Amino acid sequence: MRRWPPILGSLLVLLATGCTTVGPATPVAGPTTGAPPDTDYSTVDSQYRGIQVGLNLPPGKTFPAHLPSSASAYPSNAGTVMAQNYWFCSWLRAWLAGTSGAADELPKYTRMDAYTKGLDDHGRATVDGALTAIHDKKRSSVTGFVNASCGGPFYSQA
Repeated sequence: MRRWPPILGSLLVLLATGCTTVGPATPVAGPTTGAPPDTDYSTVDSQYRGIQVGLNLPPGKTFPAHLPSSASAYPSNAGTVMAQNYWFCSWLRAWLAGTSGAADELPKYTRMDAYTKGLDDHGRATVDGALTAIHDKKRSSVTGFVNASCGGPFYSQA
């Protein structure tokens, strides 16, 4: 079985002290991860809560009220990336559960900052592989991706 690296090129994983990665693989470092942290938790959490308005979750799902506070400083787009990754994990799980319309929602992720700015070429190729598996109805591949990428206390709620 193929192991998928986490989609969480999420800047918080790399910057937070004491954080562990989600899943069996190492996080994918995106282009924005080289930038020094430049904002505080309050700002990132406000950003995370603000972007939720434009992100529809599957029926019955809601965003956690706040991001976990795991570092003293964050990249400026960390709240956006975390909310979009949460959205993606929610729709992946909805697809696995057979939710109508989930396959139509998931490709929207490729237009989001979490994909375009938060992942490097390898990370984007991995997500593309998961989207192809959805198109091809390869449940085991999608399950592997979700297990490796959407775990931990925050994303497992998706």
